[in-house]
Amino acid sequence: MKRNMSGCVYWITGLSNTGKTSLGVLLMAKLRKEGVAVVHLDGDRLREVYGERDAFDRESRKKIAYRNARLCALLAEQGMAVVCTTVSLFHEVQEWNRQNIPHYKEIYLHSPAWVLEQRDDRRIYQKQSPVAGRDFAAEAPQFPDLVLESDHTRSPEQLLELVSAALLAGSGT
Repeated sequence: MKRNMSGCVYWITGLSNTGKTSLGVLLMAKLRKEGVAVVHLDGDRLREVYGERDAFDRESRKKIAYRNARLCALLAEQGMAVVCTTVSLFHEVQEWNRQNIPHYKEIYLHSPAWVLEQRDDRRIYQKQSPVAGRDFAAEAPQFPDLVLESDHTRSPEQLLELVSAALLAGSGT
């Protein structure tokens, strides 16, 4: 049975390798199981769709972040729940989201640098292209709805439990 709900966006952000996609997939599955019409937009997949696989400098990232935000707003306006997993660490984008996306929830995953490098299966932190948080400053959210430490102490499933308790309980989703 599908529930009637107004659209919302769960914007999961953090540096590369914090576990955004893993948490996003779990959150999407949980919402679907509850009958919510939900879509997961992953930053890496959106880069493929946009044809911008090599645009990693600060200005290109900001342009892509705004594009992702506008897509989330469009889907939320149509009643969809959107789980967006993206680096997008720019205060002005975060502020735009808060002002323009209905029922916007920002989840910030934080990890120590050593954890990010240890999880680096794709060798992001060893590539020559600009890397957010290494080659230019990444702006952690100023007013996130939830901050989660994403290190070796919690599994993605445990992080989902924290998201559920903080943001889903009593929300109708």
